[in-house]
Amino acid sequence: NYFSFNYLQKSIESIKEKTKNVSYEIIIVDNSVDDNEFEKLQVFKNEAVIIKNKNNSGFGAGNNLGAKNASGKYLLFLNADTILLNNAIDMMVDFLNKHDDVGIVGPNILTINLTPNTSYELIDKSYKNEKKSVFFDFLQKHIFHKNYFYNFDKKPLEIKGYICGACLLIRTNAFKEISGFDERIFMYAEETLLCYQMKSKLHYKMYNIPFAKIIHYEGGSIGEMSEKKAEIFAEGNFNYFLIRYNKKTALRCIKKIYIRNKRKAIIYGFFGKKKNSQNCYILFKAFFKLYNLVYGKSKKTFK
Repeated sequence: NYFSFNYLQKSIESIKEKTKNVSYEIIIVDNSVDDNEFEKLQVFKNEAVIIKNKNNSGFGAGNNLGAKNASGKYLLFLNADTILLNNAIDMMVDFLNKHDDVGIVGPNILTINLTPNTSYELIDKSYKNEKKSVFFDFLQKHIFHKNYFYNFDKKPLEIKGYICGACLLIRTNAFKEISGFDERIFMYAEETLLCYQMKSKLHYKMYNIPFAKIIHYEGGSIGEMSEKKAEIFAEGNFNYFLIRYNKKTALRCIKKIYIRNKRKAIIYGFFGKKKNSQNCYILFKAFFKLYNLVYGKSKKTFK
């Protein structure tokens, strides 16, 4: 929870209403570092474990704190600004129970208007894939592959990239084995790294379960796209590539991303999609700013 009491209340109500055939415990980690916000959460004291974080050390760190206090076979990381539309938890648990080679699953995620929302990234977030042109990315996502970010089919889909962290179910023993979320990433891309480690270190598969459905308000804790949000997003992505590769490769990836977002801003603008164009331009500026900041401190090393 990060100043998301109203969203959290609806989320917990949906869990209690929709979840059947599964025993569960609810753990709330309050990252707000605010006494008034923490006091509000006491209405849940009879149905949840409430943990007050001493400082807001990030999304991954907050989840790690909650995981340390969990006792279940599986861990479900669920954003405060989400609502279950059906018995999604049981559906995901059932899939893990039947597939020992699968370590992470996630549902199909919808917007508040019940339109497809980003539920996963189909391909690996790697240097190789970042090198691909913006036009390939645009065509792949919007034309050639209908299941690029949302599963329109009626059967589970194996994911090579990552499952969206807004709702991610993982085996507890595997989560502990890779030491949980890497706390060097404050927010954004922490689930990307977690999924990569599950694949590369433990050789688990990941699946999207399309018949499990939730709504993600997306931004309930941090607001819509802004310069601040974009900068946090850029920093999270840089740290992901830095941890996976090295500083030089991380900078190359960041450069590819800012170039791609600038081009996408132009393309969306050409097709009259003003909001998409504006969001891409904000991201372009954030990644461009970070690239120049880090490169300026590192260019002597790279010579």
